[in-house]
Amino acid sequence: MKLPGTFSKTLVAQIKNVLICYNFPLGMCRGQAYDDAANMQGVRNGVATQIKAEVPSVILVHCLAHCLQLVLQEAGRKCKCLREALELVKQIVKLIKLSPKRYTFF
Repeated sequence: MKLPGTFSKTLVAQIKNVLICYNFPLGMCRGQAYDDAANMQGVRNGVATQIKAEVPSVILVHCLAHCLQLVLQEAGRKCKCLREALELVKQIVKLIKLSPKRYTFF
């Protein structure tokens, strides 16, 4: 999908369109996770602020995947066992992705 722009109003409209396409009402949302871009988390006109205005029960959380990545990086520096486990998972993912048959199976 190509976005016509990156202004927060445009992004909010696109998010709503995607939710409608998947038959998921905006009012059912309970969380938002975005990066630190001003158009996403801006206090006055950011995407999160606009959606929160429509659905007050929505909680904003900084990008969860990024937070998890930072925690794992720091833990990996200090714990050899964790570092080796993550490397093993990375190699397994690579093995699966290199084979269309395995990729389809998983």
